[in-house]
Amino acid sequence: IIGGKQMLASQVAAVWNPLFILLLIPVFSKFIYPGLSKICELTALRKMSIGFWVMGFAFAIVAVLQHFIDAGHYPSVGWQILGCFFLTASEVMISITCLEFAYTQAPKTMKSLVMAFFLLTVSFGNFLTSQVKFLLLESDGSSKMSAVEEFWFWTILIIITAIFFRIVARTYKTVEYLHDS
Repeated sequence: IIGGKQMLASQVAAVWNPLFILLLIPVFSKFIYPGLSKICELTALRKMSIGFWVMGFAFAIVAVLQHFIDAGHYPSVGWQILGCFFLTASEVMISITCLEFAYTQAPKTMKSLVMAFFLLTVSFGNFLTSQVKFLLLESDGSSKMSAVEEFWFWTILIIITAIFFRIVARTYKTVEYLHDS
C-alpha cells in the first residue's frame, strides 16, 4: 500500500522502473562502475555478463515472492519493488552497455548499419520471448505452469543465457572504433 492505495503488480514496474533508471544511470557511472573497476578489469562485456547474473537474481526474488503469495502470505509490495530495482540495475548494465558496445565496435562507415542490427536483435529477442511465452500457454489462454513455476523457468533460462554469454564473451576480441576528435 502506497499513499493509501493498493498497487497492482503491473503498476510497480510502470512506476518504479523509470524512476530507478533515472537514478541508477548516474549511480552506476559515478560509483558502481569505478568501484568494480578497482576489483577487476571492467570491460563492456563483463558489465553485460554481470548484468545477466543480476537479472537472474531479480527473477529469483520474484519467484520466491510468488511462492510466499501462493502459500497464502501477503508480503509487502516493497519486495516487488526490490525485484524491480535489481531488474532495472540489470537493464542499465545490459541495455545501455550493449548499445555503447555495438556503437564502439563498428567502423565509422558502418555505425548506422550496426545500430540497425542492434535494434533488430532487440526486436528479435522480444519476438522470441513472446513465442516462448506462447508455448507456455494452454489453448484456452491459461498457463501450463503455476506462476511460481513460470518465474523459476524464466530465472533458469536467464542463468543459462548468462553462462553462454560469458563463454562467448571470453572468446570475443574487442576493437574500438571511435570518431576522430
